[in-house]
Amino acid sequence: MTIISDKNVIMMELTRPTAQAIIKQLASTSERVKYSDHVRARMRERRITTRQVMSCLKSGCISEEPIRSIKGNWVLSVRAIAAGDPLTVVIALDHDRDGNYALIITAF
Repeated sequence: MTIISDKNVIMMELTRPTAQAIIKQLASTSERVKYSDHVRARMRERRITTRQVMSCLKSGCISEEPIRSIKGNWVLSVRAIAAGDPLTVVIALDHDRDGNYALIITAF
């Protein structure tokens, strides 16, 4: 059985259900979840923890269809209740030589 996240996400026509499955697989091991400098600053400013972000990725819902960015990756928002507060995490799904990964762009 092929794991969805083993397929190059850049080459896919990504649907919401497929994106949700890929995000959950990537979030199950945090090594393929990367944080931008921007999101690290926003997380400090807004007192959002990495645990809250990971919880959002694991249990949240995609709020709208994934959009292909001008860089060729997929951008989408995931929403959830984390530590009792509503949280939105904006991510880019991308691919490198080690496979698919999620880049956290911002969180609020």
